[in-house]
Amino acid sequence: DDDGVVDVLSKMAKQRRESIKQFAEAGRTDLQEKENFELEVITSYMPTPLSETELNTLIDRIITEAGAADIKDMSKVMAEIKNQARGSVDLSAASRIVKTKLTSA
Repeated sequence: DDDGVVDVLSKMAKQRRESIKQFAEAGRTDLQEKENFELEVITSYMPTPLSETELNTLIDRIITEAGAADIKDMSKVMAEIKNQARGSVDLSAASRIVKTKLTSA
């Protein structure tokens, strides 16, 4: 199914990003370039990522719909983000935004 494919591609892209970072720190530009190429190929098959504005709008809507009031509701909000925007959201960025919004609420 499409969701399964997107999950696999997301994991592969995450692995490539981690490898790129490690190769950059080690000064291995040859391997870094190889991983960059693979990342470009993988991401070409993934849904278009949401912009920061779109992500904030989505998060605000989900927080409102879920009735999330504080940090204890974070897992509920994150689960809904993952369901609604599978593959088009950097979940670590979404997590930081949700945490900020729920702790300042």
